[in-house]
Amino acid sequence: MTRSPLSALALSRLSAALPFATLLLAASTLAAQDQPPATPPEQPPAAPPAEAPASPQPTGEQPASGAAKPANPDEVRVDRPATVNGEAITTDEIIGEAQHLAEDNPGADTVQLQRTARALIAGQILLAAEAKRLGVTLPERDLDEYWERTAGRVPDYKALAEQAGISVERQTDRARRTALADLYLRHRIGLRGDYGRWIPPDPRLVRLVTLTPSQMREAFQENKALLDRPERVVCNLYPVADATAADEAQTIIAAGGTPPGKPPARRELPLDALDPAMPPELATFLREGAIGATMTAPAEQGVLVVSIIGREPAEAARFETSQETLRVMLMRDRMEKARRELIEQLRKQATYWPADLFDA
Repeated sequence: MTRSPLSALALSRLSAALPFATLLLAASTLAAQDQPPATPPEQPPAAPPAEAPASPQPTGEQPASGAAKPANPDEVRVDRPATVNGEAITTDEIIGEAQHLAEDNPGADTVQLQRTARALIAGQILLAAEAKRLGVTLPERDLDEYWERTAGRVPDYKALAEQAGISVERQTDRARRTALADLYLRHRIGLRGDYGRWIPPDPRLVRLVTLTPSQMREAFQENKALLDRPERVVCNLYPVADATAADEAQTIIAAGGTPPGKPPARRELPLDALDPAMPPELATFLREGAIGATMTAPAEQGVLVVSIIGREPAEAARFETSQETLRVMLMRDRMEKARRELIEQLRKQATYWPADLFDA
């Protein structure tokens, strides 16, 4: 799915209202606003799922890139993995990636999420395989360096493997595949040069992702309303073990101190778009609470102490202050177009099953 600049910017605005579950999870893993994730992404940012026909039932046929779709398919078959050039896309991969997509698309249809997840993984396999064909292998030291540079830390492969129920070696291979696919895409569009001698940029794709000043200004005028910043509450989130620790943390905060442990996660939440899944009393607190006030909320593990540290008024968007946000969203949209073009080229030489694997 290709996301237009307009829809991408709308998603950016909406994503500011973190789902309550995500808010709680973020507080237990982040030490500051926009700190990088602890685990590797399964795929570069992707567009939300769109309505599409579900996958066909397995027929036992050999993988094929041009076979016709069967009539009246009913659902994605995660019990029989898809394949790309002989590499299986397993059940746990499909379900895990679908759950990851669901976090950004609450309420989306499960079958469509699984179709999209499967297509994302299939594309990743093609991109990573092409990087390897060109001579990029990413041994362990280079793989760790990639994650240090892009995510700020090396994934805990053992913990991730235990969570997924697979071997550490398999989990490391998945992380390497993710890295190779991302590196291949970024080199082809001219955003990275580490492996330029193996993966040269594609001039056509470089032009696709290049943003000119006139395009930036035109996009700003078209999407100015979406770039306006609503009134926001600024808060610190402190994850603690239990109610006793929460009481102690609130006492320390009230005295002007900082509770012991990890630094808090700082968040700016738009008051006009708080997650409806948030407990009503917490939403009221965020809207009406005084600066310096604290409140507790249940977390997946322990208790979350929420401290209001400031409020920001609504602001009309200005081009000079909106350029970075606008650039990120437009670049994301164009990178997705480039990724799809590369996959479309590579799938023509690939064997895969089912026939509509890349159609999500």
